[in-house]
Amino acid sequence: MEIGELQDTTLNKMKKLLLLLCVPLSMLGQEFAIAKTTLLILLVGQVVNVMSGSVGFILQMTGKEKIYQNILLLALVCNIVLNILLIPKFGIEGAAIASTFSLLFWNLSSVLYIYKRYKVSTLVSFK
Repeated sequence: MEIGELQDTTLNKMKKLLLLLCVPLSMLGQEFAIAKTTLLILLVGQVVNVMSGSVGFILQMTGKEKIYQNILLLALVCNIVLNILLIPKFGIEGAAIASTFSLLFWNLSSVLYIYKRYKVSTLVSFK
């Protein structure tokens, strides 16, 4: 499967998942349907989280708890700073962007560290 096909497949699956999440929200009323954009932003972060594998467990089981702790602390600081900057301007979507960015930083930093240290890719492969 080529990269373009893989991206199309992944995006189609994400759209279907979002639709499954948003239809029940709209049945609850307009107030809940507004959360559709927020859910989409958070969904992107969770897809990367899932595709990154069990990076936290790997770092902890290999004696790299301090490295993992430092990555999480940096992600926490990023989250707090981004929330302070984005929530006043974008509201709930700003909070979702901040959380997604922190989650991306946390997972991709861990994936990169594990790959550089152990030459093991924890990313999900669709081969």
